[in-house]
Amino acid sequence: MTTNIAETARDYFRYASPTISRVDLEQAACRDTDLEIFFSIDEADEAKAKSICHRCPVRWECLTYALETRQRHGIWGGLNPEERTLLIRRLRQETSS
Repeated sequence: MTTNIAETARDYFRYASPTISRVDLEQAACRDTDLEIFFSIDEADEAKAKSICHRCPVRWECLTYALETRQRHGIWGGLNPEERTLLIRRLRQETSS
């Protein structure tokens, strides 16, 4: 599953809270899922994890938490580590413009 970073950056500004101390896991779509798929190196697992994130009501809180705590592994808020790095760069560009 390919992620459009520019679109994600726009959505992040639209939906994400500026800061988050914790994610309400009771609302998370992954609450009954084997969390190992979110940290797997298998592409099929990554795609499955991302699809769970994309329908999650706390997706943006989860992504914000991952960005604030500099999570280096796993799928958080529908993004893998490389995509989060690209998102951070994009967010910095857009806020400095």
